[in-house]
Amino acid sequence: MLKLLPPLSNVAATGIATLATELPGAGLHRLYFVLGGTTFTKAMIENIEIKIGERTFCDYSLTATQLDDTNTWRGRPDTANYLSFYFGAPEMVDFHDQHVTDLDLSVLRNKDGSQATISVRANIVGATAPTLEIYADIYPPKSALKFDPNEIALVKALIPGVFTPAGAVVRQNFAVSLGKGGSAVVNEFWFNANLTSLLIEKNNVTLLDDVHTADLANFYTSRGKVTVPGMYVWSPTAEGFIGLAERTLMSDGKTAYPWQHRVTTSAADVLTLVAEIVTPYGLL
Repeated sequence: MLKLLPPLSNVAATGIATLATELPGAGLHRLYFVLGGTTFTKAMIENIEIKIGERTFCDYSLTATQLDDTNTWRGRPDTANYLSFYFGAPEMVDFHDQHVTDLDLSVLRNKDGSQATISVRANIVGATAPTLEIYADIYPPKSALKFDPNEIALVKALIPGVFTPAGAVVRQNFAVSLGKGGSAVVNEFWFNANLTSLLIEKNNVTLLDDVHTADLANFYTSRGKVTVPGMYVWSPTAEGFIGLAERTLMSDGKTAYPWQHRVTTSAADVLTLVAEIVTPYGLL
């Protein structure tokens, strides 16, 4: 069901709108933003941050347009006045995988044991008489839906990175943050103007073999994804099973795999990476 959250503070033509609220006992699948007013588009939210307790799920460096592009790629409807941030994974093929990363707010707590607060910051620039509402898309908590006990604390978050090659590069390696030990990579979204291919290796095993932008886009189109210009995607879970996410730790649960992300560009660029990971809540 949809539950309307309390009004945001400081929803203005230019300024930072904020919300802090609690949903004790809920299972939270997504936050659903409704934009209104005279002139207010998603492009006018230049930064958006979503935190649960002390943990960051959407970093303030991200734009609403970038977040919306990730949803467009998944095949979610791209409607002008609506924006969603998914804690779950609606593009997966079964109920378990769609909801295994939902927030179980009957269990998740701050470090001091208090109820985790839902916090949102939205940096609005250039709107005219904007309005902004947020709904919570609520399900029963995972603990009530008989999820495995080790799945209750699993969550999904976006980890940002920025890389700025000064000119055209060929297979230049960049260090990419994929969360702390124990995470697994669901998707990588690369926003760019000139990225032409990407080679990804883990522990000297090739996961993405220097595939050209157009070829990779067509491959994902055949799997029901939507091509977004200026966004290069690597998706180990494109078949619709979150269990295919690429783990960052070896089987001993302690040793991190070595990763290489080797980028080829046609010119200087600012590459903004958004790594979507699944991880235990306490490791965010």
